[in-house]
Amino acid sequence: MSSRSHLAPAGTRIYAIGDIHGRCDLLRELHRAVADDLLNCTAARRVMVYVGDYIDRGADSKSVIELILSRPL
Repeated sequence: MSSRSHLAPAGTRIYAIGDIHGRCDLLRELHRAVADDLLNCTAARRVMVYVGDYIDRGADSKSVIELILSRPL
Protein backbone atom coordinates (compact mmCIF):
# COMPACT_ATOMS: atom_id res chain seq x y z
CA MET A 1 0.00 0.00 0.00
CA SER A 2 1.27 3.43 -0.92
CA SER A 3 1.51 6.15 1.71
CA ARG A 4 1.03 9.27 -0.38
CA SER A 5 -0.57 12.38 0.97
CA HIS A 6 -3.17 14.10 -1.14
CA LEU A 7 -2.51 17.80 -1.22
CA ALA A 8 -4.08 20.59 -3.20
CA PRO A 9 -1.86 22.03 -5.90
CA ALA A 10 0.27 24.96 -4.78
CA GLY A 11 -1.70 28.20 -4.72
CA THR A 12 -5.06 26.44 -4.34
CA ARG A 13 -7.50 26.56 -1.40
CA ILE A 14 -10.26 23.93 -1.42
CA TYR A 15 -13.41 24.02 0.70
CA ALA A 16 -15.49 20.83 0.83
CA ILE A 17 -19.05 20.95 2.16
CA GLY A 18 -21.29 17.93 2.60
CA ASP A 19 -24.32 16.72 4.51
CA ILE A 20 -26.36 19.89 4.17
CA HIS A 21 -29.68 18.00 4.35
CA GLY A 22 -31.92 20.92 3.48
CA ARG A 23 -30.46 23.28 6.11
CA CYS A 24 -30.02 26.45 4.10
CA ASP A 25 -29.54 28.42 7.31
CA LEU A 26 -26.47 26.38 8.20
CA LEU A 27 -25.17 26.47 4.63
CA ARG A 28 -25.32 30.27 4.73
CA GLU A 29 -23.30 30.20 7.96
CA LEU A 30 -20.69 28.00 6.29
CA HIS A 31 -20.52 30.38 3.34
CA ARG A 32 -19.94 33.29 5.75
CA ALA A 33 -17.15 31.34 7.47
CA VAL A 34 -15.52 30.60 4.12
CA ALA A 35 -15.85 34.26 3.07
CA ASP A 36 -14.16 35.31 6.33
CA ASP A 37 -11.36 32.80 5.72
CA LEU A 38 -10.88 34.10 2.19
CA LEU A 39 -10.19 37.61 3.51
CA ASN A 40 -6.75 36.38 4.58
CA CYS A 41 -6.25 33.84 1.81
CA THR A 42 -3.45 34.41 -0.66
CA ALA A 43 -4.25 31.39 -2.83
CA ALA A 44 -4.79 32.34 -6.46
CA ARG A 45 -7.27 29.51 -7.02
CA ARG A 46 -10.22 28.98 -4.68
CA VAL A 47 -12.48 25.97 -5.09
CA MET A 48 -15.77 25.17 -3.35
CA VAL A 49 -16.84 21.52 -3.57
CA TYR A 50 -20.25 20.26 -2.49
CA VAL A 51 -20.05 16.54 -1.84
CA GLY A 52 -23.67 15.53 -1.50
CA ASP A 53 -26.70 15.14 0.73
CA TYR A 54 -28.10 18.53 -0.24
CA ILE A 55 -31.75 17.77 0.45
CA ASP A 56 -33.90 15.78 2.86
CA ARG A 57 -34.60 16.24 6.56
CA GLY A 58 -34.22 20.04 6.74
CA ALA A 59 -37.00 22.47 6.03
CA ASP A 60 -35.52 24.28 3.06
CA SER A 61 -34.12 21.88 0.46
CA LYS A 62 -35.23 24.08 -2.46
CA SER A 63 -33.30 27.07 -1.10
CA VAL A 64 -30.21 24.92 -0.59
CA ILE A 65 -30.21 23.96 -4.27
CA GLU A 66 -30.84 27.56 -5.36
CA LEU A 67 -28.01 28.83 -3.16
CA ILE A 68 -25.54 26.26 -4.46
CA LEU A 69 -26.48 27.06 -8.06
CA SER A 70 -26.03 30.79 -7.46
CA ARG A 71 -22.27 30.26 -6.87
CA PRO A 72 -22.17 32.27 -3.65
CA LEU A 73 -18.39 32.73 -3.51
